Amino acid sequence: MNLAASNVNNKGTLRTAYSSLVLCTKVYYSLNVQDLPEFFEDNLDIWMPNFLNILGIENKLLDSCSDDEPGLLEQVKSEICFIISMYAQKYHEEFETYLTPFVEAVWKLLSTCGQEPKFDILVSNSIKFLSTVANREQFRKIFEQPGVLNSLCSKVIIPNIEFRACDIELFEENGEDFIRSDLEGSDVDTRRKSACELVKALSKHFEEDIVRVFSEYIKLMLDSFASDPENHWKNKDAAIYLVTAICVKGSTAKHGTTQTTNLVNVVDFYNTFIKGDIDNNNDFDSFPVLRAGALKYIMTFRNQLPFEEIIIPILPTIIKHVSCPNSVIHTYAANTLEKIFSMKTPDRVNLINSGHISPIIEMLMTNLFGALTFPGSEENEYLMKAIMRTISVSGNAIIPYLTGILPQLSTKLMEVCKNPSKPYFNHYLFESIALSLQIAILHNPASASDIENVVFQLSESIFNQDVQEFLPYMLQLLSLLLEQDPNNFIPENYMKLLQGITGPQLWEKTGNIHPLVRFLKAYIRKSPQQVIESGRLDAILGVFQKLVASTANDHEGLDLLQCLFNELPIEALQKYIQEIYIILFTRLSSSKTPKFVKNLIVYFCFFMFRFGPQFLEDIVERIQSKMFGMVIEKLFLTECQKIPSVKDRKTVCVGLTKLITEAPSVIEGPYSCFWPRLLEVLIALFELPVEEDNLTEEVIQLGLEEDLGYQTTYSKLIFAPDPQKDIFQGNIPDARIFLAQCLHKLSVEKPGVMTDIISKSIDPNAIVHLKKYLDAANLTLS
Repeated sequence: MNLAASNVNNKGTLRTAYSSLVLCTKVYYSLNVQDLPEFFEDNLDIWMPNFLNILGIENKLLDSCSDDEPGLLEQVKSEICFIISMYAQKYHEEFETYLTPFVEAVWKLLSTCGQEPKFDILVSNSIKFLSTVANREQFRKIFEQPGVLNSLCSKVIIPNIEFRACDIELFEENGEDFIRSDLEGSDVDTRRKSACELVKALSKHFEEDIVRVFSEYIKLMLDSFASDPENHWKNKDAAIYLVTAICVKGSTAKHGTTQTTNLVNVVDFYNTFIKGDIDNNNDFDSFPVLRAGALKYIMTFRNQLPFEEIIIPILPTIIKHVSCPNSVIHTYAANTLEKIFSMKTPDRVNLINSGHISPIIEMLMTNLFGALTFPGSEENEYLMKAIMRTISVSGNAIIPYLTGILPQLSTKLMEVCKNPSKPYFNHYLFESIALSLQIAILHNPASASDIENVVFQLSESIFNQDVQEFLPYMLQLLSLLLEQDPNNFIPENYMKLLQGITGPQLWEKTGNIHPLVRFLKAYIRKSPQQVIESGRLDAILGVFQKLVASTANDHEGLDLLQCLFNELPIEALQKYIQEIYIILFTRLSSSKTPKFVKNLIVYFCFFMFRFGPQFLEDIVERIQSKMFGMVIEKLFLTECQKIPSVKDRKTVCVGLTKLITEAPSVIEGPYSCFWPRLLEVLIALFELPVEEDNLTEEVIQLGLEEDLGYQTTYSKLIFAPDPQKDIFQGNIPDARIFLAQCLHKLSVEKPGVMTDIISKSIDPNAIVHLKKYLDAANLTLS
């Protein structure tokens, strides 16, 4: 600071000093962001006055030569605003002494900043500081002073939500960047976003005053537009933005606006000021920014606008805007449609149905695919997501159009194979293809062969061009088709692929592993005999061995193994069984992880259900005498409570039921000492709270990337789900009833024995639960 102060006219030295100050402020923030170190707390009287002083400095020698890039002085001031925002939020007690001078300094600073983009970060950080202060109850007195809210509105908020020349240029010439900052929100806060947050912060404590004060300015801006629309359209745009900022009290990315102020009627505002901006859909060149704003208003308040009275009637108009060449307008229109199509009733039923879609579907699909031909929108993710959502909610209305949709999707896939640069677009493209395939085959099973030919052509193109990121997607599509193939045998074109997918090359890529395992399972389930006759069983077991040796992929190996034992005749696997179990126990002893233990327990319990506990005991005892007792003690008794999913718990419960009711060594033999504890573990597992599955219909309907993210290794296609096969084939609907039935049968065979053990050795709470199971099954123990 001393160097800068003594060299105010020396440009070289001054710039060196301020370059250092930029770094110093960044370091200062980093050292204080986690906690307030004692050293800095003790020296606030040194730091804060200097920060305050810098905020008031003006020096032309530090100006940037560009209107777009901030100068050194703007950079330092931005960092200081970042620091004082942190202090106001996290260390308000220590900072309270300095608060008022900083508020005054920041307020004054905002009045000196121009509209040039080089001030954007500084203005955003300055407004963010004011928002932080306004958010806290203890600082509200600062904003209660007469005239403060008026001044904030006229001098801070409105100037920073107005559309600038640089915004118009971005809107017209670089729509993608405009969308990224306005629709998606970017990492860097924009002036508009910061001003909007300030409005929300002020509304938290002064809602009525904010609505009263801002309403006056909103009326003036709307009146000025009405008097001269051509020259004052920016005023209306600012008014709409301000109304949105005031009205939205709660929102989420999935659901849109969830809570609004009671002081502004968003429906009346729509009818009076918004509807007219998009009703004229024959002249897209008139007020394009207002059109985009109107579409965004509908998207934002879709839950508040009456569905049958406003949303449904406006759909054709929104669809027409998809055909607008302006990238912002057709993107906003597509995004608005997608959000509307994702809306649900309180009981989670789609609001939009085939009855709503049928009258508009032809124009809708024509315009969506047509917009993909506009320059710059060839891989527009919003358009493709809208296509995906339209197909998903259209029901039978989409069926007549699939013959046109599938070729267009296939052509688009062939195009993006050349340079797959837009991951979200690609993901929605594959989702759309998967969904279209399912609907087409379900509606017309005879079309499966033709559809398979198309998919095989696509897969051949992907393999030939070595598009690595598309292989997991294509494997999922191939799996889906094989699973849904109406034949009870594996078609020849799939059999030709079997050698390739059991070879080592494809398995080297992490992202291929799950879809490859699924594909192999589809082969095994479709025709076990063909798999055996193909001579690839050794290779498939080699895949199992490779997977189970990996801590990252052992669950896939056990999943594949379970499928083999569930589908293939045991005679085909008999010669491999001992080696398989040696591999499993070797892995257990050499690299025991919680995940492997959990999945191994599930597999063992499946095996006991499928082949009986005695078979498992014989295999284990052949490896090492008394080892089955170790499996019971170290795995079943200690680890079963850690099984999270409902499906796996049921498998474990059924397997343990088999163990305690069918294994002689456990009932009356050398391992009978474990019987009471096994029953207690089993009952405790039944009574554990159910963990909800993360992959719900909400993920499908309300947005993929928000819930799952885009994963570079493997992105699951929601519309090509793994088939959920019931290994119990519907014979065990309730595992508790199954336990009651098996215990009843055992007690009949051994009258008095089980009841005696239960009464003497089982925890009373567990007995209470067991009695409920028996009562539900209408059974008793002898």
